[in-house]
Amino acid sequence: MDEDLLGATIRYSAHLLDKVIKMKWIEGRGNYYREKLGRALMVWRKRGLEVSDDISWAEKTLEKFDEWNRKKKPIFAKRTDMKTMNVYDVIRQRRSVRCFEKRDVEKEKILKVLEAGMWAPSSGNRQTCNFIVKRRFREEKAIKGELSLEEGKWRKGYVLIYVAIDTRLYGEKEKFAGAMDAAAAIQNMLLMAHYLGLGGCWSYMADLVNQSALKKQLGLDDYYYIYSAILLGYPLDFPETPGRKPLNKAVKFIGF
Repeated sequence: MDEDLLGATIRYSAHLLDKVIKMKWIEGRGNYYREKLGRALMVWRKRGLEVSDDISWAEKTLEKFDEWNRKKKPIFAKRTDMKTMNVYDVIRQRRSVRCFEKRDVEKEKILKVLEAGMWAPSSGNRQTCNFIVKRRFREEKAIKGELSLEEGKWRKGYVLIYVAIDTRLYGEKEKFAGAMDAAAAIQNMLLMAHYLGLGGCWSYMADLVNQSALKKQLGLDDYYYIYSAILLGYPLDFPETPGRKPLNKAVKFIGF
């Protein structure tokens, strides 16, 4: 593996272990990913590559997994960064939250999250995003089961926001425009949720669910395509910053 592929392997394996630690997700595969991550980190160190924030986070996650493996109890972290935030703070502090308090989300906050989604850029200003907001209850299945995927063990969020696109307004040569519009709206909503003290997790589903069945359940016409959903609630756990690889590893300047 070259440095880019090795780094991606480390970050992805650590991400999966972090899920195991918090909610026993893919618990049976935990030791497999632990070994994979351990080997990748060993190679990284042997090559003398830079131990940047993302690599340090992966090493800490490996240590936490070993602790979790001994105790078999979730390791939660409380949010400590609630302060006056500027836009850069919001962008840097946002995390994917998968564990939630047993607490309803106020409708006023939901409306602010949705409005942020409406103000996202859209291809040709067509504004084709539609949002279906479902209040979830404690007795319902976890989100992955609800979306016809494997039965999940997620702690239940109290709001599920589906993001659907009206496909009639895109031509054959614009097959990615709808996905871009949905992604922009979702990022805006996740940032607003964080600013409001909520936690959110983006769940991709476009190719993973029975679109016809889900559209029928949500009362959507056939010309809609459901790209994703956001699980929303008050965070029980606030994940540690995973770090990002150094900027100079992802940027190339031309003509400067």
